[in-house]
Amino acid sequence: MYCTLDDLLDRVSEDILVDITTDGGIDATTIDQNKVNKAIEDVSALIDSFAQKKYQVPFSPVPRVIKKIAVDLVLYELFASRGIDEERDQHIIRSQKTAMSLLDKIASGALTIGIPSPPPDNGLRVESQKRVFSRESLSDF
Repeated sequence: MYCTLDDLLDRVSEDILVDITTDGGIDATTIDQNKVNKAIEDVSALIDSFAQKKYQVPFSPVPRVIKKIAVDLVLYELFASRGIDEERDQHIIRSQKTAMSLLDKIASGALTIGIPSPPPDNGLRVESQKRVFSRESLSDF
């Protein structure tokens, strides 16, 4: 998973997370950790699906740009589950669009994330032992 509850709390207040993870019922004073974890898992899978075109996934350690993308997308997922108000939640919508654009750039190779990409896998690799017969070894025959 590419971000944690603490990473989300660095971006928004606990009150906001309570609001977007609960239904406003009796227990509307605590963050629904299950809902947060599901959103984090879904977003991590989405990020992997884009990044695997150029990088070995899952990332460990997590590059900063991937963590930022994860936080932006998780917050968007949580806000969307509550219902997005296009005026009130403009910053969340903008962050989601930017994060998706960054994922597209990562997948195409236009944006690097600070770690080396693995060499391209051409699908075929041949290895053999040292050659036994050569022109020189057969020249006397």
